[in-house]
Amino acid sequence: MKKVCSIIVIMFIMSFLSGCSGIPSLKKAFSMSEAKVNEELLNVRQNSIRKVWGEPDSLLSGLYGDIYCNPEDSNKLIIIYYDVDTKTVIDVVFSDCRIDTDKGIYNIRYDLGKDAGCFVSMPSEAAAGETVEIRTAILFDADIHVYVDGLEIDKTHYDSDYWGYTFIMPEKDVLVTEWVYTKDESRGTYSNDLEILREEFPEYFGLSAMKGLEVYVWQLAPDSYSFGLLEATDIEKTFEELWNMKGANASQMRAILSVYDIDKDDIVIIPYQHPVSSYLSDCFIVQDNESEESLRNRRREYIENIMEMLLGAEVSDG
Repeated sequence: MKKVCSIIVIMFIMSFLSGCSGIPSLKKAFSMSEAKVNEELLNVRQNSIRKVWGEPDSLLSGLYGDIYCNPEDSNKLIIIYYDVDTKTVIDVVFSDCRIDTDKGIYNIRYDLGKDAGCFVSMPSEAAAGETVEIRTAILFDADIHVYVDGLEIDKTHYDSDYWGYTFIMPEKDVLVTEWVYTKDESRGTYSNDLEILREEFPEYFGLSAMKGLEVYVWQLAPDSYSFGLLEATDIEKTFEELWNMKGANASQMRAILSVYDIDKDDIVIIPYQHPVSSYLSDCFIVQDNESEESLRNRRREYIENIMEMLLGAEVSDG
């Protein structure tokens, strides 16, 4: 029996090693064609690639995949897309991280207050068009939201002790602020001062409320809500109007709505699946064997919770 077990273990090890042996080195992969790398890596497991290539330089936001930089040219990338369930390669894409150095380098300023210790990586400058990554420590029972010039940026989960947040550097200096939510308190450095909000969200002030206001809500994560505001009209909103909405958090939208002399019943909450978000809110998901009435009730409850968040008693952001 021991002999049979030993043979099985040896066969497993050999199978594992053979699975890794067919993977070209990262350096060699960059010298191959995209089609050839796809041929070599198709259906290979993620952990096998990481055994050979090491941990990726970055992860995809909203999609399941790894990003590797060329060791000899950091502007050259290989992006590997994996099947979410099997964690095997489904596509490999070669890409350039194009940075127009003529656009110059701009400063990244931080206003983090007492939560500065939550941040473990804070780049101080970047070239316009460059992808900037900020890292924060993962705190138990806490959710850290990061804002660049008042706009919340995407969070990407890493398999270690930090969260990564990425954004594309604009052609100007930027200010990074944050808000931390825990089960005991909410704190942070973003501002709800109306004068600052008028500068950050000028498009949400001075709207005509004659026919009411429409508040669009989308989510980037289970407890991360973003809001946009448009005039209520008889004309269907265009894709461009919806796409161009700048996301305010709940506390900011609450402050913005406070400037309008409008009845609560004339504010319509509209759940929206924003193209920039890969997170699907529960109100859009039909459960197995769920009746239409049950779905309507869940959506009604979702809207009522959002209404309470924006127009009810003071609540912490989520």
